[in-house]
Order: sequence, then structure tokens, then C-alpha cells
Amino acid sequence: RQNPTTMRKCYFLWFILLHLGLFAQTPAGFETLDHSTALKKSTESGKPILYFLYASWCPHCHVMRDQVLPDEAVQASLKKGFIPIAIDGESDFGRKLMRKYNQSSYPVFVFLNGKDELLYGFTGEVKKDNLLRELQVAGDPDNQLPTLIKAFAADPTNSTKCLKLVQTLRKARQDASPVAHKYFKSVPDYQMVSANNWMIFANGIQDINSREVRFVLANQKEFAGVSSPKRVERKLVNLVQELLRPLVEKQDSTAYLQNRNLAKMVTHRAADSAVFAFDLKLWETTKNWNRYRLALRENARSYYWEYPEKLKDAAQILFKNADDEPSQLLASDLAKRSVELKPAMDGYLLLARIHEKKGDRKKAAEWAESARDFAAKLDFPTSEADEILKRNL
Repeated sequence: RQNPTTMRKCYFLWFILLHLGLFAQTPAGFETLDHSTALKKSTESGKPILYFLYASWCPHCHVMRDQVLPDEAVQASLKKGFIPIAIDGESDFGRKLMRKYNQSSYPVFVFLNGKDELLYGFTGEVKKDNLLRELQVAGDPDNQLPTLIKAFAADPTNSTKCLKLVQTLRKARQDASPVAHKYFKSVPDYQMVSANNWMIFANGIQDINSREVRFVLANQKEFAGVSSPKRVERKLVNLVQELLRPLVEKQDSTAYLQNRNLAKMVTHRAADSAVFAFDLKLWETTKNWNRYRLALRENARSYYWEYPEKLKDAAQILFKNADDEPSQLLASDLAKRSVELKPAMDGYLLLARIHEKKGDRKKAAEWAESARDFAAKLDFPTSEADEILKRNL
């Protein structure tokens, strides 16, 4: 008789293989053409190519394939206006397209003409009605990138033409910054504050050291008036994140410290808080516990002091990784503040362990007693607190 565990594993493997294999089937209404044939067919028919890029593991791709793309109205729109082709984004050609068009998540919709020029693009799972609207927009030459680029080049001082081009580039995940910078060169300071200009700035400017960013920083209230304070804050934080996140991910401390000075030019509390979070992440991943402690000492009261979970997490990291007395003292202060804000058994246990590590058996026992009392009230196990008490009484 076959082992039940083995049978379960076989069924699971069968399910996974079947699930992956299903997406290998071409979605309804989509063709299987190589790129050169597709380009030739697009030139002959005048219809744009639509590449639907998916991944077999992507649940949003499955929703599009199973629930949205088979819709009768969607199928009619695809057949009438496009040459639709489904491509596995993790195939050789799929990876090439993903890199070429700066895509990193699925699903992706890329529209090309017979000259292999990008016309339009968007990403993500969309409802049927939204997809129909996107197909209508993508199929209209007036909304396609070659037309929009030509219109902007003919009149680079026109904010409406610039905004439409910037938004279309942004939707397709293309770099809109050259267009935005070119437009703003023609805009004097006294004309900078407007709804259109804010949208061009928000969608097209990423250079944190640019004239545009400096102007917005100096006129935050004015731009909040033509957008909203929340949108201004979100954009400023995004500028900091886009500047610092890649350096933290690469653990490049030297470049990070250089660019951190630029990030600190963004004088906004939310942006400062983002810098602090990146500081902690970098020093944690590079195991520079001295800098980690210093960052907490300088900024925890400003940005973490009302957040018990953040305080507790930082205290736990210091407790586990830094044995020096200043780090353990700071860990104790952070953990104590955490349980003052939100009493919690793991917070009390952490305080007991910190004091035990410091050699303060009396305090360790006191905090272990608090942990045991808290656990007993909630009918939680008290074994961890009991063990600490046993060692320190």
C-alpha cells in the first residue's frame, strides 16, 4: 500500500504542474507569432501588436486570462483593433521585452507598431470595463507615444501637451524626466505653481537636486493648494525613497552617505522619517551596530516614540546583536517605552532578558514577574517568564 504522505506529495506536484501547464495554453483570442512575423503583420494590417506578458505564478495574470480576456466585448475589441500575442515574461523573448520596456511586475500590456516602436503600455490586473477603455485609448493614434512626442516637440512650452506625454510615458513605465525637464526650462518661477505643472512635476521629476525640486521645497504650501498636502508629502517621500532604496539594497554605505545629504535637503517630516528608516535598514543589513545605535539615539524620540511595535523591534535587534553597555541601555529604554504605550508579554520578556544580559538580576526578575502576571491574566503560558525568574531569584 502506498504511503499517504507520498501520495499527498504526488497530488500536490500534479496540481502545481497542471496549474503551470494551463497558462502555457494561449489565452482566448491571442495568436502565436514570432516577433518578426508580428511586425510584418502589423505593417500590412495597420493594427498595433499587443503583447500580453504574464508569469505562470502570477495570480493577477490568471485572473486576466480566466475572467477578463475571454469576455465577449474584450474579444471583439482585440480582434477588431489589434494583433494580440501572449508571451511568457520568463521566456527568453519575454525577459528581453521586460528589460527593454523597464517592466518588473506582471501582467504587462505593451503595444507596438510595425516599426517596433512603443505606442502605449500599462500594467496590472484591470477590470473588464477598464480594459476596454485602455484598449480604446491605445488604439487611437492621437493617444499613442509617437504622436504625443511629435506634438510636444513642436510646442515644448505647452503644459497640456507635456502632461499628456508625461502621463502616457509614466503609465508605460518609461522615463518621463527628459520631457518634464525640457518643459520646465521654459517656465519662469512666477508661472511654476499650477495644477498642470504639479502633475508634470509629480509624474516626471526624479532628480532630487534639480531646480524643480528645490522650487517645490521652497513653495510646498502653494503646491499643496493646487494639489493637496498629502500629494505633496507623498511625492517628496517618493523622491527620497527612489534615491536611497537602491543603495540600501546594494549595501553601498559610501554612496548612501553621499546621497543621504541630498535626501536631507527635502525638508519635510515624512521625508526625514523615511531617511531614518533607511538609516536603520542599512546599518542593520551591514551589521554596523554602532551606527545603528547612534541613529536610534538621535531619532527614535522624533519618529518612533509613539509606535510601540517599532520601538520593540528596534530594542530586540539591539539586544540580539550589540553587546556593549550603551546599546543595551538604549534597548532597555526603547523596550520600556514600548510597554508603557502598549503592555505586551513579549515586551516584558524582552526587558527581563536585557537586564539579565546586563547582569541586573533584580530588574530581570521584576520584569519577568510582570510578564508572568500579564500572561496569567490572559491565560497564556508562563513558562518563559518562569525560567527567567528561576535563573534570577
